[in-house]
Amino acid sequence: MTYAEKLAAEYPIEYDSLKAIAYHSPDDAINGAMDAILYLAIQRAAKAICNYTGWDLISTGYEGTTATLALQYLQADTSTARLFMGNPIVASQTQGGRSATYKTDTPAFDADGLTASVKAALPLPLLKVY
Repeated sequence: MTYAEKLAAEYPIEYDSLKAIAYHSPDDAINGAMDAILYLAIQRAAKAICNYTGWDLISTGYEGTTATLALQYLQADTSTARLFMGNPIVASQTQGGRSATYKTDTPAFDADGLTASVKAALPLPLLKVY
């Protein structure tokens, strides 16, 4: 089973919204690689949300929140990879004084792996009693 099939089966709404934002390439190899990256990001976001809320599965109506968190994970991972490779995102640069300002605009994740905007969109966590 390919990642595109897994995404379409497990996370159809999140996959459709992120696929429209993240990529569109005529090359099948690139699409397959992006499907794998999207699958990992969406699965990571769904696990973080389920862990915080106490759900077993993402509830209906919160697919957009999962897609938002997955997109924030992709943004943070991209920024980290660019910094690791020595290619930071340049926000402003002047030629005369040879100065450059680097932009580190990555989302801030808390201990639960959620951002403040995602946590605000979710209901309060359930208390599980065993």
